[in-house]
Amino acid sequence: MNRAQCLIVRDRQILTVKHKEHGREYNCLPGGGIEPGETPEAAADNAFPRRTTESQNAFERLDAEG
Repeated sequence: MNRAQCLIVRDRQILTVKHKEHGREYNCLPGGGIEPGETPEAAADNAFPRRTTESQNAFERLDAEG
């Protein structure tokens, strides 16, 4: 499954989400799977509020293409 992830930088720090799986801990960028018919942008928008406590309105969207 394809995934969409959000790169969130504040005060020169990158927001990551901590995961625990099979006795291991690791960090990754917040995000989620892209459902059939969903754009990567929509998937990131949907995953953002579920993975963070931040308001989406506080951030500027940057175009990742190009």
